Amino acid sequence: MTVTEAIQATQGHPAGFFNRFSVRRAQSMLEPDETVLAAVVANVRTRSDKYPGVVVLTDRRVMAVCGLPGIPRETILDIDQLERCEETSTIIQYKATFLTRKAAFSMVVDPDVGEAFSPFIAQINGEQFEDIQLKVDGAFLNPNLLRSRKRNQLRRERQKERQRQRSIQRQRDAEANFRAQDDD
Repeated sequence: MTVTEAIQATQGHPAGFFNRFSVRRAQSMLEPDETVLAAVVANVRTRSDKYPGVVVLTDRRVMAVCGLPGIPRETILDIDQLERCEETSTIIQYKATFLTRKAAFSMVVDPDVGEAFSPFIAQINGEQFEDIQLKVDGAFLNPNLLRSRKRNQLRRERQKERQRQRSIQRQRDAEANFRAQDDD
């Protein structure tokens, strides 16, 4: 799958005129044996600057690329080195943040595009994507936003449970070490 096809599949429409430069640059940066999973046109923010560009998720890397003439920029993170990958959604935007020890970037897109991108974030995190079905007859809010908020709530609950389990395990290990030292 090319970057153009991935954007079409994820966003439901092709990249705009100005973003075509970024799409071409991202396509040229792909390695021959890499598989594109998803791509979106997004506003990208790094620790030092902001730029419009394309975020490409492959089977090995996450790339944020800006190919506008005069300001080519890219941030490339290996999926194996990702420490954290988070997502949040509000009424007006969906934000995904990718962090490693050395670099980080976040992307902001429309909530509907974020809903389509969310399964790939779950895949990176090693989680099972939950396709939440809500009955929203005549709802005022976007159903994608409601599903995303419910998914975020479930993700936070699982994270708290994992932290609680780690804390219990550390306490048990500390107790065992203390008893071993006490016996000596």
